[in-house]
Amino acid sequence: LVGVKEAFQSFLTPESKAYQYLLDRGLSPESIKQYQIGYSPSHFDAQKLMLNNGAEKDVVKQSGIFFQRDDGSLHSRFKNRIIFPILDYQSRISGFSGRIFETDDKKIAKYLNSEENPVFNKRQLLYGLNNAKKSIKELGFVILMEGFMDVIVSNQYGFENAIGTMGTALTSTHAKKIKRFTSKVYLAMDSDQAGQQAIDRCDEVLKRENITTYVIKMDDKDPADTLLNFGKESFQKLIDNPLPMIRYKLGKAIELNSLDNIEEVSEILSQLV
Repeated sequence: LVGVKEAFQSFLTPESKAYQYLLDRGLSPESIKQYQIGYSPSHFDAQKLMLNNGAEKDVVKQSGIFFQRDDGSLHSRFKNRIIFPILDYQSRISGFSGRIFETDDKKIAKYLNSEENPVFNKRQLLYGLNNAKKSIKELGFVILMEGFMDVIVSNQYGFENAIGTMGTALTSTHAKKIKRFTSKVYLAMDSDQAGQQAIDRCDEVLKRENITTYVIKMDDKDPADTLLNFGKESFQKLIDNPLPMIRYKLGKAIELNSLDNIEEVSEILSQLV
């Protein structure tokens, strides 16, 4: 996959619509280069490139970057998508995630990942951990986010200990990987309902590994929006004053129940216990 990654990068030129899209989303040229972001045009024949580089046909088929049709032919999964290379914590290429950027058609998946295989397993991979592990050890905690853009923008603003899940729920394997570097996690999840549900799920998984969990409560939708709209100092204040999980759950329980009703107060206490 190494030669494929370089090819994707070569197609993401400053004049391209894909590059401009990333700039409009707040990414700097330096971040685009650091995270090795690329682009897959419709005409790119990744299969031919891999075969020319000496890859066996079986290896090409198992690489996870093609659809196989009924007639056995292979076709790229990532046509006309921005490409985010997915590296493991040792910076080895595992696969790719491709994002659409020129359509609002909700029937088309916003992100499309490499097909699951022994190397690319979303239940084991954490985006950006290879870049963040040094900072996590130095600062003593990790900021766990949901999206690629959140992680990249956070890093861009100096929050280099940010990592992201791969569009899947946090797993015990993820938690064990995090535990290698720290036992303290700050959850910076989206402020929508799905993001808030993710906080509860993450807490359950992290608790089993004896990891202390805090919540970064944001008024804006996600970390990237918060940083781009309010700046580094505003986000730093949130980091400096994280909510312990018990306080987060108390606030959530109070929002959903009335303190004027003794039965509901009892329900709040029951939830906290």
